[in-house]
Amino acid sequence: MQQRKIALVTGATTGIGRAAADALVHKGLTVWGTGRAASAVPTENGVRPLALDVTDEESIRAATDRVLQEHGHVDVLVNNAGYGLNGFLEDLPLDAVRAQFETNVFGLLRMTQLLVPGMRAAGAGRIIHVGSVGVIITAPGAGAYHASKFAVEAIADVQRMELKRFGIDVVVVQPTGVLTPFFDKIAHTYPGTDQASPYYDAMQKHRAVTRRMHDRGTGFTLISPQRVGAVIAKEATRQRPRSRVLVGASAKVFARTRRALPDRWWDRVILSQFS
Repeated sequence: MQQRKIALVTGATTGIGRAAADALVHKGLTVWGTGRAASAVPTENGVRPLALDVTDEESIRAATDRVLQEHGHVDVLVNNAGYGLNGFLEDLPLDAVRAQFETNVFGLLRMTQLLVPGMRAAGAGRIIHVGSVGVIITAPGAGAYHASKFAVEAIADVQRMELKRFGIDVVVVQPTGVLTPFFDKIAHTYPGTDQASPYYDAMQKHRAVTRRMHDRGTGFTLISPQRVGAVIAKEATRQRPRSRVLVGASAKVFARTRRALPDRWWDRVILSQFS
């Protein structure tokens, strides 16, 4: 009898991570869902909960050791843990930017460093990084988040080439806006910008645009986390995965439009949304 494949999903308490974990269980995988507190990981669909803070080396080692001791290796790693930091680059405290990269970039890289050896020994594996359409379209007020997702893209591109000879596939999923608690939280994070800031008026407009998008719910601009989770599960289990996957109609439209327009024209389009 063929042994069930093992998947580990970071940031599986809510949103995309939870949806991906559930979708992978539905595909027949044994799934470890992780969060800073194991008790926060939903388990009603058979996901196995595990405490893991991707910004803490001791926590990362304890979690990966637990899974490797039981299974020997992980077949699928979904690097989903992340958050969005809103703020204007002149205002942003560097500690806030470093924290953004600790979660979105360095935690992701560390997870692969610890789980790739087992995949290599098994002669196969799949790494799925949750990126963003925010590497195709960028907007004022979210520079640190965009920068972190650009870093994820670079890591994915390099890993895809470095790991190919070991039978390990690397996929980056690029969803458009996703209606999750993550999306709601970012409307409140603008560290360093107060009434004395030259960006105070821009912050108010940025916050209003974000709030309107959230209040409209799913549609062209925002999609459900379940839609992204289904794509992740599909790429995790298909014989020949795609290397880069746009998720959502708006992501595809934005990508085509961005390629077609010169930079200054594109800037006008984006800035018009905040006028």
